[in-house]
Amino acid sequence: SGMNLADEWWSGFSSADGADLLTVESGGQHVANFALESGSVISGYLTGNMGDGNGALPVQSTVTVYLKNSTSPWNMPQWNVSSDESGYYEIGGLLPGTYFVCAGGDGSWPETCVGGSSKKIDSDPVVLGSQTTVTDVNIDLVRGGQISGTITNSATSSPYANGAVYLFRVGENGFAGGLNSPTDDLGAYSFA
Repeated sequence: SGMNLADEWWSGFSSADGADLLTVESGGQHVANFALESGSVISGYLTGNMGDGNGALPVQSTVTVYLKNSTSPWNMPQWNVSSDESGYYEIGGLLPGTYFVCAGGDGSWPETCVGGSSKKIDSDPVVLGSQTTVTDVNIDLVRGGQISGTITNSATSSPYANGAVYLFRVGENGFAGGLNSPTDDLGAYSFA
């Protein structure tokens, strides 16, 4: 809503751990009022180098904030925002805690986290207190590599048109998703 209010669970807890369950019997009614506090804010700029000699330029991409969770090997995304045309992003409404901030991973840029790591667990964490603002959490994205080629019929050497090539990335926990690229009329495909 743009109001920078932090999430709250029933009975004032900041997570489901310890929050009270609300039970309403058939035909019953229960009033549950909430008084939300302002949350913390992380902001910064995304830049990227296209490898064309022009240096780092502002990048519009997705920024994801992951809450570091010591009870689970998975750090689930908490908030996603897009940077604007100047590369600026701001994520508000965050609760006190330790966060990993990453950008990219949307097909245009490989996911890169604060400090330049592609693995959030190896990135520089951002620690937030209550109602704090941390600025200049900047990320410099690096354009990924490219894989391209042509598929042909081995018997006739003719192009394999309208086929598909699948590319899978091996991540921290095995296969981490894949992409596909259709072949064109000349059998050519490309992943960037």
